[in-house]
Amino acid sequence: MPKLNHAGAVVTTLVRTNLRAENAPLHGDATVAEAEDHFGGTIGGVPDSVALLRRHAPEAFAAYLKAREAAYRSPEAGGHLPLAQKELVFIVLDVAAGHVEGALAHAEAGLRAGLTAGQIMEALSIAILIHGHQCWAKAGAAVMKRVEELAP
Repeated sequence: MPKLNHAGAVVTTLVRTNLRAENAPLHGDATVAEAEDHFGGTIGGVPDSVALLRRHAPEAFAAYLKAREAAYRSPEAGGHLPLAQKELVFIVLDVAAGHVEGALAHAEAGLRAGLTAGQIMEALSIAILIHGHQCWAKAGAAVMKRVEELAP
């Protein structure tokens, strides 16, 4: 049975028996535990799509993880956007791409980072202007339904 993260998105815990020992390198200096920590700390768990990438294309996964870690750098660590703004960008891009699972996960993470329902809706309204109603119907409405459930 799949596990759900706090946003209701399906997540998978990487199966160490099919990968490597907990502290074994994925590729370079990343470990399975570090990957789980990163995804757990950002969106609540490793999405199924990412777990599949890891199992079938470990080098691509390692590159993806490195890029994702760079995107999540805090301003104190050399990043330029606060976490809430990063999550808002992720929400809008996932909605524009029709990626409901990612949009929901980032909406929850965005609320935890301090975004308001109004900020998320305003950003989604801009996405509708650029990408049309289909992005709203496909993913945006699902995000706002989840935000209504979670936001005060």
